[in-house]
Amino acid sequence: MSVGHNMNMDLIMRARETIEAALLAAIAAQPFDPGLSVVELQQVVVGREGIGVGTFRDVLHFFHTCQGLDERMRLDSYSMMGTAATLPQMNLPNEVRPAAALNTLGTMFDELENEEGRDACVELHVIHARCATIQAEKIDHALGFVVRWGRVERKDDSYCRHGRSWPKYNTDTLTVARDQLPIGTLAAELLPAVRDVFALRANTHVASEPPTARFGRFLTKQGWTGFAGWWTSTLCEMNSLSDERHPSAICVLCGALLEAALVAISMPAKDAGEWKRDFLKSSPENWKLGQLIDQAETAKTCRPEQRALAD
Repeated sequence: MSVGHNMNMDLIMRARETIEAALLAAIAAQPFDPGLSVVELQQVVVGREGIGVGTFRDVLHFFHTCQGLDERMRLDSYSMMGTAATLPQMNLPNEVRPAAALNTLGTMFDELENEEGRDACVELHVIHARCATIQAEKIDHALGFVVRWGRVERKDDSYCRHGRSWPKYNTDTLTVARDQLPIGTLAAELLPAVRDVFALRANTHVASEPPTARFGRFLTKQGWTGFAGWWTSTLCEMNSLSDERHPSAICVLCGALLEAALVAISMPAKDAGEWKRDFLKSSPENWKLGQLIDQAETAKTCRPEQRALAD
């Protein structure tokens, strides 16, 4: 088998793990509606560890059974069983698998069946009341986790346990090496990005959205759709490259994005009287990146350390 084929298989496996981890993180981010569209999933996955758009699309067919009626991707019970995150004896980040909440939830269902019999259903507000020692959002996460796993069935706003056994989850929060538990630890790493996706969908504040992504949304708001499309595709291409294997290409794309960003802000900066260099009077096709960097530093658009990075 060739080295190139081995590298390709490694990339495919990384892409599969990353997609699975993102869908697992989605349960933590939005337990009762954890579905991600293909576009949203691509935003989270592409650009991580060298995963490009092509590999992402090629790997999606492995997850066809996870797609719901709303065309959003979710982990199904079979996929959940295949992840290390469902193994109770393993140490996993609580952000991904809320062990204490799962144990409390299991005890509550035991007590409920003792009182009302097997297949007893209970409403969400009652679950919160009976599990008051654990924060409600943790209980919601635990419910979302076991519903996707198939251990609990959701009926409107009520929940009914399937089966009599409930595992005892290890609540040890020791850090585990990523190569030992790739899915669970990777899901914790992806959780901020997945939360950002849900925040964008709801048009709420995105705490950890990268500045480059925010700038793309700024271009769209200005009505510069062509510019915004170029920005997004170029950024995606750059993020899909590996620092070790593609340093020159990354540097060239960084320069292109920097120049584009400075050109984009030149008009409002001129209108505000902050950018005043003579070269701005000529057509933008004649501008040089060095001139734009000089102007940005003079007008304090960028700090000296940012100027050094630009150079």
